[in-house]
Amino acid sequence: MENKRFWIGILVMVFFLGFVGIGSLYAQTDNRLNGRWVSIESEEEMEYRFNNGNFESTINGVSLQKGTYTTNSNEIIVYETHIFGGYLNTLGISGLESKWYSRNEFIIACRRILAEYGLSQDQINETVNQMMATSSYTYSVDANTLILSSTGDNEVIIFNKK
Repeated sequence: MENKRFWIGILVMVFFLGFVGIGSLYAQTDNRLNGRWVSIESEEEMEYRFNNGNFESTINGVSLQKGTYTTNSNEIIVYETHIFGGYLNTLGISGLESKWYSRNEFIIACRRILAEYGLSQDQINETVNQMMATSSYTYSVDANTLILSSTGDNEVIIFNKK
């Protein structure tokens, strides 16, 4: 019986390591994105810092989010792992500390805050799902210019490398 458990454990580890290895083979980043990219629109400065699969963003110098990204051809997929509570305070939404929240911590805090604003559970669920959705953009890099095009709402943002 012990021998059987040992081999099942080995099999589970082989499958796990195989999936991790396959996943990292397909996770790509575009080195041309590495660095600081700034866009100024409507008197707001948005900055993205990309570094080999990790990113962080700010608006008007206030941290907003950080996480990971992958690229494939002309598509970048951004996955937020942390959200900075202080940014929402600048929008007049109180109730969050000026600290980094993990996705789960942020969802719990947002559910509480949105309930305090009188939203129904359906409205809360829809709002949280929209806030925490993985973002996908098409992009192009030309020397010191990055053009991001949102695949959902046809928004185009032009960034300059700093």
